[in-house]
Parts: sequence; structure tokens; C-alpha cells
Amino acid sequence: MSAPPDKRDLPRIPVDSAVVYSQFGSGGIYHGRARNLSGSGILFTTPHRPILGCRLNLHMRSGPGRIPSLKAIVEVVRITPATGRDQFQVAGKIREVPA
Repeated sequence: MSAPPDKRDLPRIPVDSAVVYSQFGSGGIYHGRARNLSGSGILFTTPHRPILGCRLNLHMRSGPGRIPSLKAIVEVVRITPATGRDQFQVAGKIREVPA
């Protein structure tokens, strides 16, 4: 059985880069790993569970090779447990890339 076709408008690029983020209104700084990136969103794993719908100040550090660093304001649109670890997969929509 084949997988259903991907209907996203923008392709996902696999990445493995460090992520540092903070939640608006929170003083905490959290860490994770970016797993994929597109022109409109990011998926990362983290041991910290952010609040669904909140906005994050996110910095993805430059990964090995070709992916440049990214600073963005991201809205959390989905949170799922990451299999086999005390981690969460966080899907975020990129709302703003500050100049």
C-alpha cells in the first residue's frame, strides 16, 4: 500500500539543526531539534510542551551543510508525542521573519 500523495503547497526539507525558542509571555528558554522546514512552517522536537496556539520566538541554528540559520515568530499549530522518548513533536506556522 502506497502513502497518500502530499498535498502541501510547499515541499518539506529534512533538517537536523539545533533550535532555541521562548514562548511569548514566558521567561523560559527551551531547546530542541528541527526535523523539517518549508517556506511556511517548521517541525521540531523538544522535551518542553508549548501551549497550542501560542507564539514562539524561534532561532534555528545553521545546520551541517546547506541550511542557513533562521530567526522567526512561529505559531504552534500541532503538538504530538514523539515515539519512544520524553519528547514532543511541535509543528509551527511561520508568521513573521523579523528583519
